Amino acid sequence: MTTYDLLIIDPQNDFLDIAGAALPVPGAAADMQRLADWLVPHAARVRSITVTLDSHASVGVERTTFWLQSNGEPVAPFTVITAADLARGQFKPRNPALQAEVHPDRFAAEGAAAQRVAMQWAMRVNEAYQRLKDPLKRAAYLCELHAAPVNAENNTAMPGAFLMQQMEWREALDDALSVDDVDQISLQVSSNRRELLQKCEQLLDLQQDYPAAVQQVRALMFIERFARDVDARLDQMDTADRGQ
Repeated sequence: MTTYDLLIIDPQNDFLDIAGAALPVPGAAADMQRLADWLVPHAARVRSITVTLDSHASVGVERTTFWLQSNGEPVAPFTVITAADLARGQFKPRNPALQAEVHPDRFAAEGAAAQRVAMQWAMRVNEAYQRLKDPLKRAAYLCELHAAPVNAENNTAMPGAFLMQQMEWREALDDALSVDDVDQISLQVSSNRRELLQKCEQLLDLQQDYPAAVQQVRALMFIERFARDVDARLDQMDTADRGQ
């Protein structure tokens, strides 16, 4: 017996040519009727039904409603916002205004289901804000949006010169005897990080060379991990000094 896996693409009412539809497609309502007419006699043979919905949240990061200008004014529709604009502080997420808009407490009277949906949106808004305010996370996100995933867990290959520099920093940190020694390493790391971020900005915003930007993002991830080790060593030294 022939069986079917049914895929129904974007059947929402807004696309049907019916009264009140936002984006009616001629013939769409008739298509849905033909689908229903076919499904009734074939239902026993349908193994699965998958339905897609072309939905866009009003707080989506791709919408200007997600953002505010640095002076707190709304962003004009169709404004192009780049990573460089964010780094300069020209735009900022509406957070916490968006978080307040979707906070579950606002939906307390609408039942548990509405509160769960609101909680999911609040988490997404917070996640987007945390990602976009961090230059490294933002760069990685832009690469992923343009089909250039970082894949840091599976791809750790780096140029030999970069790895040698990492080894030299590690040895210097291991040999450091004073806070001044560690501070010098920290300054070198911060300077290198700024240079890589600037190069990454050029690759993303000016050249749109996303595969090349991925390499810079991976390098920055190495540096971020080492910077945390430097901070931990400084904290360790500070604790030891206070204990004396």
